[in-house]
Amino acid sequence: MLETVLPIIIKGMVGIYSILLIPLLTKYLTEQITQYQRQKQKDKEAKEQINLKYLSPLRLNLVESFFRLKEIDDFSETSTEKSPLCCIENPEEISQKNLSWMIKEGCYLMSSCYLIASLFFSIKQVRDAIPYLKIGTNQDTQLLYLMEKINIAFAGLEGGVFYVIQFSIANDLYLREQERLMTYREFCQMIQKEEDREWWDGLIRFFIRAGKGENVKRLKLVKNSIKTLTKFLDQQIGEGDAIRARFEAEEIKVIRSSE
Repeated sequence: MLETVLPIIIKGMVGIYSILLIPLLTKYLTEQITQYQRQKQKDKEAKEQINLKYLSPLRLNLVESFFRLKEIDDFSETSTEKSPLCCIENPEEISQKNLSWMIKEGCYLMSSCYLIASLFFSIKQVRDAIPYLKIGTNQDTQLLYLMEKINIAFAGLEGGVFYVIQFSIANDLYLREQERLMTYREFCQMIQKEEDREWWDGLIRFFIRAGKGENVKRLKLVKNSIKTLTKFLDQQIGEGDAIRARFEAEEIKVIRSSE
């Protein structure tokens, strides 16, 4: 008798417990899924904030630097005119120039230095922040390597900028108390002072020589290194081809100016 009734009793009890447990289990699973989704969204927002603070500025400065260097390279290959970079013969002359010269005859030379100095700063900033960056698995090593290639491409005794000087230039351009880079005007005011300008002489000479077509190989090496890192960041940030977008924007500007 008991052997016949017991399975029925057990089955009934399991059914009762199932009815009671299913809502609890459903609630638990729902809470776990919600928590997972919230954490995933939080991680995504944290990654976007880090990218916005470090990688996006680097990508922007890479594109601007590449565009300027390509412009200089193309001019040296196709034009027979004197390059606007050759507005002086040596860096020492800059200390005798006024601000008016730096927004007129000397603007192309000085703005080229300013753009590359901004790139030096972005590279240094990203290098310092590597432990906190959220990029693909093992991609931090690749990022460091590609940034290093740019620094090395600029460095050298013959027409280059010493490696450690690049980081000094990056620090010079940054206003720590205000947590921002100098404006072009502030940069020009600083560079007029001989004791400050001397730290920039290597970069200034780099562009004067580029204007004369004397360091074409180094210029192309720098340009290609910048292009490689830009493509790497395009993949990491996922915002399309930054260099192509920059050239398309310039084409639109030319079309509009001719209308």
